[in-house]
Amino acid sequence: MKNFIGFGLAFLYFLITLWLLTLPGSAIPHVEWFDTLQVDKWVHISLFFGLCYLFMLPIFQSSESISGKIKTFVIITILAIGYGISIEFIQRDYIPKRSFDMWDIVADTIGSVLAFIWFKRKVTKKIGPSGNQDRNQN
Repeated sequence: MKNFIGFGLAFLYFLITLWLLTLPGSAIPHVEWFDTLQVDKWVHISLFFGLCYLFMLPIFQSSESISGKIKTFVIITILAIGYGISIEFIQRDYIPKRSFDMWDIVADTIGSVLAFIWFKRKVTKKIGPSGNQDRNQN
């Protein structure tokens, strides 16, 4: 049940990101200093880190093997990067006053990879010096 709730939250977050990333350009406020500080890129990094984090968390908490968890984290990361690339084409072709931005894809990838690194480290911390899972750690 815990994993079901976790994936439900992740899916809800996915829908929220889909809505945010497909808003028309006219619905997004333009503030000059946002451009200077590249706030948009930090938003993309955060959105995609959160997306991957929420999908990876139930996997991390599952009884799946360490190698199975890492493989699933890789799949989630690849799917998130594909989602980010797809969104850029959707923005370019279907969303008024939005355009394709390669740097958004880079930011999406950074956020996704950071979540992967986060969970890979958490999983591998559970492996003791002999390569076996350390039962003393949570």
